[in-house]
Amino acid sequence: MKGHTSKKCLYAASMSFARQISKLAEECFTSTGMHPSQAFLLVLAADEPGISPTRAAELLSLAPSTITRFADGLERKGYITRNRNGKTAEMFATNNGLALTAKISKASQDLYEMYSEKLGMEEADKLAELINDAAEKMR
Repeated sequence: MKGHTSKKCLYAASMSFARQISKLAEECFTSTGMHPSQAFLLVLAADEPGISPTRAAELLSLAPSTITRFADGLERKGYITRNRNGKTAEMFATNNGLALTAKISKASQDLYEMYSEKLGMEEADKLAELINDAAEKMR
C-alpha cells in the first residue's frame, strides 16, 4: 500500500470526520435528552405523520432494527405512538413529541453553527452537499 496514506483513504477520512461530527452532535443534542438520530426520527414523525419505519430508515440511512429501537424509546417516553396493521406500522408524534421539536430544531441549528464556525459556512454547506451526493451514488 505504498503511497496510500490515511489522508488519501476515503474510509479513514470519513470515519475520523464522523467521530468528530458525532461528538459535536451529541453535545448539542444533550438538551433534548436523546441521541441525535433518535431526535431526527421524532422530527420525521412530526413532519410526516404516519411515516413507516422502512421509509424513516431510508431517509435517515439507518438500519430498520435501529429505527425500531429508537421508536421503542420514543414511544416509552410518550413522544410518538405507533399504529400497527399486520406487517405495516405507522408512526405519529404525540403532543409531547411535537412540543419537543422546537428544542430539537434549536439543537440542530446549534450544531450547524458549531461546525460552520470550524469549517466556514460556505465550506460546510459544500461538504454536506458533496457527502449527500456521494452517499446517493454509493447506494
